[in-house]
Amino acid sequence: MGDFLTGLIVVGLAALASVAGMVAVRRKAHLPSLISHHEVADPLLSVVGTLYAVLLGFLVVDAMNKFQLARTTVETEANSVADVFILAGGLPQPDRSAIQLGCLEYVKSVLEDEWQSMSGGRRSPRAAEAMHQLWRSILGAQSRSQESAVYQQLLAEQSQLSDNRRTRLLTAEARMPTVMWIVLICGAISTIVFTYFFGLQNVRSQIVMTVLLSLTISLNIFLLIVYDSPFSGDLQVSPDGFRLDAEIFEHILTHPDS
Repeated sequence: MGDFLTGLIVVGLAALASVAGMVAVRRKAHLPSLISHHEVADPLLSVVGTLYAVLLGFLVVDAMNKFQLARTTVETEANSVADVFILAGGLPQPDRSAIQLGCLEYVKSVLEDEWQSMSGGRRSPRAAEAMHQLWRSILGAQSRSQESAVYQQLLAEQSQLSDNRRTRLLTAEARMPTVMWIVLICGAISTIVFTYFFGLQNVRSQIVMTVLLSLTISLNIFLLIVYDSPFSGDLQVSPDGFRLDAEIFEHILTHPDS
């Protein structure tokens, strides 16, 4: 079952539970009694609703920024490994082949192993070893190429590649604290239950309002869940940049004269 279908079911259940609670209150409490609460409940609901909306909105925006950061980091990392591969072409053999083959192995390890591991917040030993081997190949060429401008640029791109890899892994492992989820869920329940202190002559109208409020809150929470995990689920950052790198690297290494 996909994340979107699961989210749709959960959101629907939340709306049904909200309506069930409202109907139960209307059966127990008389309408005049509920109407008498309006003068006090209305300003209090404004305060509670505003505070919760600010908190929820801030967290959703923060999660979306995290998702965009993850996407940008992946694209920059893929660009860096491509630059390392191209710059290695300016070095003499056997350094050139060692570095370019190392780039290909790193890209394959990310695609075939690490991307799946990141969905569970784990790292790939294969990708880590490929990165270390790439560093060893580049530093091993230092004595023959350290005065070269190409080599200096190669070191800069390799450093950026390593930095982006660390940022990507840290982003994959980061999750919103459990205490924050507890605050969000309790706040959602409190906000919806607060509306039960109001009563309208037309029960159907109040049901529609309750459903809309519940849907708005639960959909935003679902959005937060989706964007808080940029490397898992149906909506996740794509490794298309690494796939393109792998195709280009294999073509160049297979047809060096083309």
